[in-house]
Amino acid sequence: MSQSRSLDNHPRTTQRAPRSCRSCASRKVKCDKVVPCSRCIKRGEADACVREMVIVRGEVTTWKDEDKPTYVELSHENQRLRQEVEAIQTENERWTKNLGASKSAPVRPRRVRSVEHDDEGLEERLWESLSAASTIAGSSVSTWDDVALPSSACSEQLIAYDKTWNSWVHYAVEYPRFQEECTAFIIAVGRGLALEKADPSWMAVYFSVLSAAILMMGDDEVNSVLLSEGETLF
Repeated sequence: MSQSRSLDNHPRTTQRAPRSCRSCASRKVKCDKVVPCSRCIKRGEADACVREMVIVRGEVTTWKDEDKPTYVELSHENQRLRQEVEAIQTENERWTKNLGASKSAPVRPRRVRSVEHDDEGLEERLWESLSAASTIAGSSVSTWDDVALPSSACSEQLIAYDKTWNSWVHYAVEYPRFQEECTAFIIAVGRGLALEKADPSWMAVYFSVLSAAILMMGDDEVNSVLLSEGETLF
């Protein structure tokens, strides 16, 4: 009798809302207790898979899973991810083919998504313009002896400037640890450490931070940087 009341949309009173769907309950088969359940999906009735509406402590309710996506939401997300993967694969194939035709062509950063509503092809024209204008210039550094290090005072000023004004923007390094590493590096070089023995990846970050500090400085701030005799920032 309680089953017929439920099927006729007359909620029954119970101590706990059932987790099994109404279809499995009416068929008296085991339900995997997700919505839609596997049995309803196999029968092609995923949209009709719902839990029974009951009265618990005077309130009409159904069992609710905590923050779990629905079948429709998962389906849409799956479709979106498929489209994104296909876009990445198409982009990679295109640039692999272009690089094969011209090995000197500059490597273009991979883009997952293109600009929306770009009816005039502005993004594509921009990339073509940058590619045509780009030239691979010869490096001015051919040996370790060509690497010029700043003085200790200059390094400290530039690192302190980056810590105060730039670090909250790029979050590329961790202060004060990076500042301590820079001080230890300058001291080690002063004691005779050969640059080829230092960590090249760390030095790349170090010089990038110095360059970013100089780039963001005003003219007065640049002129106030302590330089050794014969040393110049430009």
